Amino acid sequence: MGGASSQEITLTKPESIEPYDSKREYRPTPLLFNKQHNSDTKQQKLSEYGIDRRVRVPPTLAQWTMHSSPIYNICKLRAQYPNESVGGFGTAVIIGHSLGVTFVLTCAHNLIYVETDPETVVIDAQRAWLIIEKNTANGTEEIACCAVKDWVIHPRYKETASTLHDLAVVRVLNNDTRFDLSRIEAIKLGDGDRIRYRGRQAKVVGYPGEYLGRTAGLYGMRGVIDIREYKKGDVVYYTDIDTSPGQSGGPIFAAAADEDEEDDEKHDRHAIFDSFGDLIGVHTGG
Repeated sequence: MGGASSQEITLTKPESIEPYDSKREYRPTPLLFNKQHNSDTKQQKLSEYGIDRRVRVPPTLAQWTMHSSPIYNICKLRAQYPNESVGGFGTAVIIGHSLGVTFVLTCAHNLIYVETDPETVVIDAQRAWLIIEKNTANGTEEIACCAVKDWVIHPRYKETASTLHDLAVVRVLNNDTRFDLSRIEAIKLGDGDRIRYRGRQAKVVGYPGEYLGRTAGLYGMRGVIDIREYKKGDVVYYTDIDTSPGQSGGPIFAAAADEDEEDDEKHDRHAIFDSFGDLIGVHTGG
């Protein structure tokens, strides 16, 4: 997560608040603007990196039955761009509620497209929705779809399109009667103690875009945190966790110090979803 900036922060509002179009095709946002969309990213990833170690959140997980469960904090964020027949999607995490709206943390590139070479091109999303889904045996089930009210991106992202500044805070309307967003408990934010988190186990949870049909849904994986510090106090967390387009904006958790990865792998690989730990950032790329 980036350091402080003295630049002006701009609030971006959607052109209109419209119902979500479930018939429209949505692709992982980083692939949306590619000239050639690679629909076989899973096979490409496996051929480059070996076995995919991500674990699908089981449909039988007890937390799915709890309205206020932290599992519902991790949502799909879908955005519509001008002159596009398809939309983009990524992952987001609910971090709080105030004055009738829900606050969500995600990466900036889920809501804005920026090119800086050979010239600067900036395309803002026209509108967006927060989708809460539940994993099922046959894929996913939509629990709620709430319209995005507005959002703020890091003030330097439009200039740099850099991982250092790839952050956005989104305000979401609680306008779906099927599910009350305000009942979801906010994810605990980390205290920023860089030394304490270095070398700890990390968990990244999100919606990989290459998983379709019965395999679609929320996935997670555990790895090790490394920290790289830059000038002006900017800090980026690195992990050795498998990720792909669609997981952008997914939360990065620092696991509790007493969690034992080896024990989980020997006994229950789904144990990583029993608790999450401190939220220390969101996945932006890699």
